[in-house]
Amino acid sequence: MAPKPKKASRRQPAPEVQETRIAANWHWIVLGIVLLAAAAVRIRLITMPLERDEGEFAYMGQLMLQGVPPYKIAYNMKFPGIYAIYALMMAIFGQTIVGVHLGLLVANSISIVLVFILGRRLVDRLAGLIAAACLGPGSRRSGRR
Repeated sequence: MAPKPKKASRRQPAPEVQETRIAANWHWIVLGIVLLAAAAVRIRLITMPLERDEGEFAYMGQLMLQGVPPYKIAYNMKFPGIYAIYALMMAIFGQTIVGVHLGLLVANSISIVLVFILGRRLVDRLAGLIAAACLGPGSRRSGRR
């Protein structure tokens, strides 16, 4: 007589093998901390006057919001895309120093998340976090010299 096939066991894995929700999502928690640190640096400096390039970009963006085409009154050797971005930021957050810096905070946060996702896809989660942290609060644009 042939032996009976064994029924598939439905045992749960040992507790040390099961990942908790926090352990499975640790990289998102660390990314959140990086974003908060970058925001803390930027918010602390939110009323600081615009530096030279920021002022130029904001002025050209302001002219675009007033209906003046790029390079009609003021011009530079830079492409008009950055001026359009600044115009969009100022349309959303206001045509003030605080508005420009809030727009940059949002742009910086989006960049940090995208760099994390790219690093995670190309290498792994840790590499993505390291790349995002390098772009985060310690980056040249986040703090003032």
